Amino acid sequence: MAPVITANEKIEQRLKDLLEFELSLKDGNISASSTLADMDADSLDVASLVGAIEDEFDIEIKDETIGTSSSVKEIVDLIMSEIGK
Repeated sequence: MAPVITANEKIEQRLKDLLEFELSLKDGNISASSTLADMDADSLDVASLVGAIEDEFDIEIKDETIGTSSSVKEIVDLIMSEIGK
């Protein structure tokens, strides 16, 4: 039987794919605890990422909610909370 994948895991994978694309990452070693700073994202990258996340998940994110110190897990939690509204 195939493993059950939760909605949280699906969103995390979609986010990781988006981060790899938007930040041109090649190694794919993004974990839930990885921060945007770990991926060498600067404030311009973050602004671009916020727009890409809003488009990908059809949500609206308030300014300053995501920063370079935000982890993948924190962003996934934010997406989950916004989708649930």
